[in-house]
Amino acid sequence: MLYQKKFVFRAPKQIELSISDFKNGINTEIAENIMPYKFATNSYNYNFENGALIEGLGFDDLKVPQSPDDPSVENIPILPMGKEIDCIWHFKHYDTYQNKRMDKLMLYTKDKLVYYATMFSPLPMFFLVPNINFTSRPTALNYKLNGKDYVILTSNTDSFVIWDGESMPQVITSAPELSSICVHQDKLFATIGGQRNIVRYSSNLDPTTWTKDLTNPNNPYIELNDARGGVNKVISFLGYVFAFREFGITKIKTYENSSEINVSHLFVSGNRIYKNTICICGDRILMLTKDGIYEFDGISTKKVDLKIDALFQNIYNDQAVASYHEGKYYVACKLSYPDNNVIGCENVVHSNDTLIELDVKTHSFHIIRGVDVVSMTSLQVDSMSKMAFCFNSVYANKLGELTKNGKFFEDNTVKHWYSPMSDLGYPATQKLIKELSLLTKYDCNITLFTERQTVTFAIKGKNTNSKIKPNIKGELIGIKVESLGASANISNAKLKLLVWQN
Repeated sequence: MLYQKKFVFRAPKQIELSISDFKNGINTEIAENIMPYKFATNSYNYNFENGALIEGLGFDDLKVPQSPDDPSVENIPILPMGKEIDCIWHFKHYDTYQNKRMDKLMLYTKDKLVYYATMFSPLPMFFLVPNINFTSRPTALNYKLNGKDYVILTSNTDSFVIWDGESMPQVITSAPELSSICVHQDKLFATIGGQRNIVRYSSNLDPTTWTKDLTNPNNPYIELNDARGGVNKVISFLGYVFAFREFGITKIKTYENSSEINVSHLFVSGNRIYKNTICICGDRILMLTKDGIYEFDGISTKKVDLKIDALFQNIYNDQAVASYHEGKYYVACKLSYPDNNVIGCENVVHSNDTLIELDVKTHSFHIIRGVDVVSMTSLQVDSMSKMAFCFNSVYANKLGELTKNGKFFEDNTVKHWYSPMSDLGYPATQKLIKELSLLTKYDCNITLFTERQTVTFAIKGKNTNSKIKPNIKGELIGIKVESLGASANISNAKLKLLVWQN
């Protein structure tokens, strides 16, 4: 007797996946297969804070006001011809001869010279500061002595320089090489080049009188030899001096009109603190370490949880730099991106490849990839409030300011957003991507990929929804969004799939 075999045909289930907004940002901590599509595993050069993917931060030529009181007229400074810029500072200077503000931009160039330009001028041109030559990049401190403005330039390999902006600079060869310096109450604190376990201090607020002789009782110092390592920076903050060290923080308490000093250790880290990223940011200090960004409130230290720990893994950021401006912490560093892309400055030898803009209060942030920022400073006067930047590689002879136009000067930024590679909650089942719809006002590229296939669509920008029909199969589904133009505005993405369930 013959029996007829019956086949049960299971109709596929149609599902719709909606990415209603992109504002949840990046998350590298949740396993991709269980991560909701509202997160990105990787994204840069987009701004997603309003829910759409729009163009992120960029740079344009720095402009400075012609007057300290009127921001309506700005000029581009005329830079030293043929010079690559390594560092920038703001010298807050009141000229005692002319009785007016004469703030200066100061530059250190890669041929080890120092230049200045008076900001408030119809023609802000840079001139050489004579008789100065640093063998390593200096740092600058605005300093007031006997009612007069000075800038002190220090490096751990050279005699420090003090300049009033009006007369010839003084090179102080009798004093020790200072790698960091701060004024606290009635005392001056400094770290010494080549003696990283030493903090010098003195009630003599004129560092030009210091000598190199540590055996002199008039040259008191603190010696720190514990496991926190060498001292990188001293900062006056919330009534104390804090010595930021390679692997920790030490608090130094002073007493007015007394030579007594009290030392206590507050924080020890298993990860190196990168010295040029330590910044006072309002009521806290932020710093980059080997495993991410930390904040210190004067008592305790905690990690800023950005959900991007994986991007800091296996990276050594000894060239990282940072600054603070209007509630934002800016840190230039390298990140370990989970893609094989080569973006911008990554085509050449570079110190940094990323600028992170972090809101100190909310911890929201933006990532700019493909630019090698080597120095930055906050410029704040009555008529201007902006950040100034200098760069390596193709922009090494430029000064920049932040924009929101999605361009590095004349070059469009490359903008990417990556979804998780996920089974969408249907493990070990075949899926067919039938349709993707989205609203994009500017041209973009959409790549859909499975473990078996990848397909890319170029979509023209318009004011109504665009639809594509990929018709590709796989168990795991992922999306990449790319914008190569300056502008972007992408939202309301929806994915329609068929799922064959067992």
